[in-house]
Amino acid sequence: MKFCLINKACGCFFLGAASCGILIQVFTRFTRPRSLFYDQKQVTTVTTNRPTPLLRVAPLPLPLEHPERPARPARPAPTALAWTPPLRSAASTVAKCELPPGGRWATVQLTGLTPFQMAVYASHDIVSSSVSFRHNWEQLDVRRFGKPGHACDIGGNIGFYTFALAKAGWNLTTFEAMPSNVALMKATLCANEELQERVDLHQVGLGDAPGRCSLMSDTINVGDGIVVCRTMQDPTKNIRAQFAFRTEFEVKRFDEVFPQGRFATLPIDFVKIDVEGFECKVFQGAHELLKQAPHIIQSEVWGTMQGCTPAEYLKLFTEAGYRVKRDAGCSMDVNLKQLPVAGQIVDYWMCH
Repeated sequence: MKFCLINKACGCFFLGAASCGILIQVFTRFTRPRSLFYDQKQVTTVTTNRPTPLLRVAPLPLPLEHPERPARPARPAPTALAWTPPLRSAASTVAKCELPPGGRWATVQLTGLTPFQMAVYASHDIVSSSVSFRHNWEQLDVRRFGKPGHACDIGGNIGFYTFALAKAGWNLTTFEAMPSNVALMKATLCANEELQERVDLHQVGLGDAPGRCSLMSDTINVGDGIVVCRTMQDPTKNIRAQFAFRTEFEVKRFDEVFPQGRFATLPIDFVKIDVEGFECKVFQGAHELLKQAPHIIQSEVWGTMQGCTPAEYLKLFTEAGYRVKRDAGCSMDVNLKQLPVAGQIVDYWMCH
């Protein structure tokens, strides 16, 4: 019978033409949700209501998760299905600002703030993709950091945290070593002139001692730079990704760079540091930063860090009087005996 639905001629071998036609219509009506029915132009899978080419086969089931790996959490649905061009009201503003090669404009929309334009990578960058399609990154709500003050953004990337905080009224001292990221940030500052007086941008990498190092990044996440220095093991060696050399840059200590900054006389209230496992090296050269006792320090912690272990890194903060938490509200405790292991990256908040 199932063959008869695909080849109408077969029905006439068993039944008369009229009876065959009635039988096909009745059978198709009651079996359509789980079957394929014939049409001269297409074969349609009724469960999806999407036209499928005649020779296309049904997709294979998704592979099962590896039995030794935990199931991946479901990703939140994007707030936009496609890249949206700049707001019409901002078109004249961005028109006067030159985008670096491979860049485009995206609209940032955050709770409590007016939307603004930001220069991002057109492709092959995770942060840029999130800003372009979802108009946000890491579901940031700047209100959780409290009253605007002075913040340090160490590892500024393309500047999402920098510009979101500046838009909320914060003063920013930002450090970013990758030239292509800095070029995008300068374009964003051009398009948002009111933020220029609030952002002090330093194109320099921070570490424990002066020197020169290289920046590598994944070919599918080009703005996410990983530091590689001659005196240490290549941190990209055990990562399953295709890394490319981006630039060589000068390393300086925070303690020698910050006093020369525009906001050096202001106390530091909040720090965001994201330097892909190089955080220990940064704080080993930033003794003055901890002495200022910022209220909150938001940091990535890698299972394999350069210059220390995760436990040693967090000990820097606990010995300075900080409580290690899992949220910006400083309410979720952390079991310091269960820290990230190799291959894991976790965000922590140091609360003072």
